[in-house]
Amino acid sequence: MKPRTQAATLTNLRLTDGGWIGLLTTAADQPAPDLRATLSGQVLDDMRIEPGDEPGRWRLELPLPNGLLADGMIVLQIADMAADALIGEYHLVAGQSLPDDLRGEVSLLRAELDLLKRAFRHHCREATGDDRG
Repeated sequence: MKPRTQAATLTNLRLTDGGWIGLLTTAADQPAPDLRATLSGQVLDDMRIEPGDEPGRWRLELPLPNGLLADGMIVLQIADMAADALIGEYHLVAGQSLPDDLRGEVSLLRAELDLLKRAFRHHCREATGDDRG
């Protein structure tokens, strides 16, 4: 599958009532899109695609199966089958693992920031000829 295409723009509208809703914008003269949705690699066949309020706008509704939702992160991908390209990707995070995941990510970001600060200070000392620690 190719990376995201610029021919179509997919906008995440909301996640509600156990389903995902999005808006696809294409060129006005394009036919109905041939889309495929996958959730963590499993193909979902029940996406509804309806014409929007203007030509080239399509409303997408995708019920999310209860059996695939679990603690942690899952990835919803929408692909344009005609163009063989990914047009959207959304990460859904649920459950008790969320606080631990966020704390871990923040800790990693802090460690990387400290490393960058030390490297920057070292670079500045070398550039100015300052040998102070």
